[in-house]
This record gives sequence, structure tokens and C-alpha cells, in this order.
Amino acid sequence: MESNKYLWQPRRDGPIHIRISYNGADGKRTHFCRSLRTSHWPTARKIRDAEFLPLILDANKAKAQLELILELYPKLVEQLPRGVHGGWGPDRDPDAPTLDALCQRWGEAISAPRGNYAMAERSAKRYRTIVGEFATHVGAKTLLTDITRDTVSTYRDDRLQTYGRSKKTVDLEVTALRSMFRYGVDRMGMEENPADGVMVQRTKAERNRETRVSRRRVPTHDEADRVCTAFPAIRAYPVEDCQDYALFARYTGLRQGEIAQLQADDVVLLSGNAFLDGVLQNPAQHQQTYRPVDGVPKGTELCIYVKDAGDRGTKTGLERVVPVADKLLPALNRRLGVASGKDRQLFPAAAADRGAIFGRAWLKGVKKIHAELTMHGFRHYAASEMENNGVSRTVASAILGHVENSVHGGYVHATITALREAVEKIW
Repeated sequence: MESNKYLWQPRRDGPIHIRISYNGADGKRTHFCRSLRTSHWPTARKIRDAEFLPLILDANKAKAQLELILELYPKLVEQLPRGVHGGWGPDRDPDAPTLDALCQRWGEAISAPRGNYAMAERSAKRYRTIVGEFATHVGAKTLLTDITRDTVSTYRDDRLQTYGRSKKTVDLEVTALRSMFRYGVDRMGMEENPADGVMVQRTKAERNRETRVSRRRVPTHDEADRVCTAFPAIRAYPVEDCQDYALFARYTGLRQGEIAQLQADDVVLLSGNAFLDGVLQNPAQHQQTYRPVDGVPKGTELCIYVKDAGDRGTKTGLERVVPVADKLLPALNRRLGVASGKDRQLFPAAAADRGAIFGRAWLKGVKKIHAELTMHGFRHYAASEMENNGVSRTVASAILGHVENSVHGGYVHATITALREAVEKIW
């Protein structure tokens, strides 16, 4: 039996009508009814199948598509800004700031001396490397408006899973990105910092493990003596220079970059009863010139003034005074005798690049004594010797250049003589 769907005969023997009901675009129910001008059913069915049925089928298909779009539209709107379907957003401004421009301007800002965004030279170099890797990963020409929190989160996950970086390393990288985008918000019109809220979750066990791994091995007394008096011969530099380098690290606790930048003018005589903070507030008022032939006058202490000015910087940005121990005095006089260059550098071979090349050659010689020894290990050595021989933590922090975080430390005013007594306790 043939179907009479959509066909309707209102009156017996009257004309047959085609009748369709549907929901309009406004959601209201709409009826379509027209006469086919025939009362013959086979003819009406032929007209319906040939003329109307294709249109009805197309209408039903369009209705199904419309219902699907309305169902998926909220999800589609959520996905489009993420670039899942090619990206979506306002028309792109050809002059809009890009990630490459942000990296360049921010890199200049953190390297500008005494600027609002300035940081230590080594930190600035490390941070520039981090954001350069991020720009390569995301695309240097990516508009800042296209970088979202999801972009930074995806990069974090890739660094952890694909590249196998440690959580501590990736946490530092996210910190660098947060700093850069903070500059973008301040100076380049970004609406929000996409790195805010992006964290690297570490368990307590992971943090403890990282702390244990990062500890430098402290040299023993015998190893320290061998490095300072029987340094293995290396081709690039004289053995005497390498031994003096180790002696400065051992008896002052200075960092490698600080030793490499020492100049003859940094060696000064200071009144023994002067308070350290008073000396640092007005160095010229307290210091005298030291001449090895005259020795150290009574009532004064021979000191190394560690400066943070110009292209010479300390890690924490703090200047400090480190007295010269008796065991270091012969090496200091030797260095003053060979000081050369425009600024009379004590270690001319290391001064050009803050000790990077010289330090690598020096380290190769040290590894012949023990594979786990490092330059920074001598800084740990000096700190341990002072701690184990009863030097107060406030005095030790002043010598090593650590930031004093305790309230009590802010009330203590150490004299230059007290600092001298502390370094003399380093074995």
C-alpha cells in the first residue's frame, strides 16, 4: 500500500492538499497547506514525490543540522579561542605586539643597570635563555593576545614529559615566564599575565630529594691542602695562579665571579673597631690604601672590599667586607705583585669573562684530585669551618654575603675585628 504521508483531503471527492507542520526560526509552530488541484490519489502522490518530497527531505536534513549546531555551539565557542579549529578571535592587527618583541624589550629591561626590572647579570642571562626556548616552542611571531594560560600550561607539561626536565627546573622556567609577562602587562598592554596560577606541583619528598642532590661536596682538609699547595699541572695557566685562586676561595668564601673581578683597589685597610654597617654606608671615610712593603699598621685590618657597581655585581646585590686571614696574606701579596690591566686585576686571566674559561680549566685540574670537588664547594667549606668553630651566624652571613633574615641579625653591629677573628678560624 502506498503511503499518503503529507497528503490530506479535507472533503470527500474534493481536492487533495499537501500539508506540512514545522518549527520556524523563531521557535513557533508553522503550518504549510496547499491544494494540488486534483482529487486523484495516484496523481497527488506523483506530484508530492516529484515536486515536494525532495524539498521536505532537505528541510528535515536542515532541521537535524540546526539542532546539532545548537547542541554543539557552546562547546564550539569554548574550543575556538584555543585554536582547536584554526583559531578564532578579532581581526588581527598587523602592528600588534608579538612574543618576539616582548622578549627583546624585557631582555633589555632586566639588563638595564638600576632599572625597575633589573636583576643580577647571571640571573638575567639564564632568564633570557628560558624565554628564548619558550618563544621557539610557541612561535616568536605569535601575538601576545593569542597567548593564554593554557599555552603556558601546555609548555610546562611538554617540558616535564617530552623533554624530561626536572620539576625544579621547570618551576624556575615558569617563574621566568611569569616575570616576562608581568612586564608585558605593565608596559605592552597585555590584559592579564597568562603565567599567573601556572604551578609545578612538587611533593615534600621531591623537594627534600632535590635539596640533597643540590648540596655540594665539601672538600676535606687534606683535599683543600692539595688544591692550594700541590695543584695538578694544566697546560693553559700557571699552577701558581690556580693555587692562589683556590686560596682566595678557601679563606674568604668568595664566589668564583667575585674572585675573578677582584682589583688592586679592592684591597684596603680599615679601622678594626669600625662597625661593618658604618663602613658600608661611607667606605671612603674609613678605608686607607694598603702597600705590601709597609705591612698592616696597628689598629687596622687588611680587607677585601667586594663591590656591586657598574659591570661588577654580586649575586644578592649586597656589598661586603671580607678581612684577609694570615694564611691568605702571602697569596694576596703575590697577586698584588702581578696585578695588570687597566684596572689592575688580581687575576688577569680570569677577569675578562668573570672566570668562566679560567674556571673550567681550573676545575679540570681539581677533578684530578677528586671527581666531586667544585669551586663552590670551597664556599661551603668556609661556611662550615666558621659554623663548626663557633662563629655566630650573623657574622658568617656578613662575610659570605648572605641576606640576614632574622630580626636579631638586624640588631647586631659587628666590628671589622670580629670579622677578622671569624676568617682566622677557617682551617
